[in-house]
Amino acid sequence: MQYYFDETATAGGLFTDGDDTAVPRVPRTLLRSSVMNMLLTELCNLVEGAGLTLDAEQLDQVYKSIVALINSGGGGRVGEIITMAKSGLSDPPALCLPLDGPLVNRVAYAELWEFAQTESRVVSDSAWYGSLANRPSFSSGNGSTTFRLPDVRGLFSRWWGGGGTWDSGRMAMTMQEDAIRNIVGSIAPLTVYNNTPTTSGAFTHTQHSVSQGFDLSVQDARYQLDFDASNTVPTASENRSVNAAFPAFIRYRSVA
Repeated sequence: MQYYFDETATAGGLFTDGDDTAVPRVPRTLLRSSVMNMLLTELCNLVEGAGLTLDAEQLDQVYKSIVALINSGGGGRVGEIITMAKSGLSDPPALCLPLDGPLVNRVAYAELWEFAQTESRVVSDSAWYGSLANRPSFSSGNGSTTFRLPDVRGLFSRWWGGGGTWDSGRMAMTMQEDAIRNIVGSIAPLTVYNNTPTTSGAFTHTQHSVSQGFDLSVQDARYQLDFDASNTVPTASENRSVNAAFPAFIRYRSVA
């Protein structure tokens, strides 16, 4: 944008209705095509910059563009991850794509592809599919015209260790399988008469000594020791903390 510096405009570059009674006479400002073309280009850039498609039948696209840019936190950087309190990944925020591993075009999302190559982690598509650890990374897609976005559905985020005290040595943009700290313990002494003990799961057995057996004329009770954490704490097929689920999106283009 710029002020209208034309011989018929004011000294400050503004339009005037003119004044026929003034001496000397002040002419009206001429509306030249360059002004309209400048305004048209600015408005079209605003609409397209908000992720909308120009449509001559819609007379509220400038308003929708401003609202979309405000709602998306306009001014964010390419590669920024956004979470929203909505029910799914459909209808992503302006200038954003869902982080569910879609295959997208390198030309259509050129800024995000450039970001992936220079500031993020890109693996081959076969490596992306071949290991869950690579799902939070970008993939090179078909190697020429497409690339794949990360898939973070159902995952917790964790600040990258970066050589610090915790989680040191792991690459950023990789997934970690669930795990818990080891639980150990023992029960002793136990004597098993004329048999070899059987253990399974978290239980193992070690022979410490051999002693005289029990009196064969007496029926000895035999016991099985079981370990089941669900008797005292909630359990599931994964280790997790109390959490809330929100869909995640990634910004593919800056507002500028």
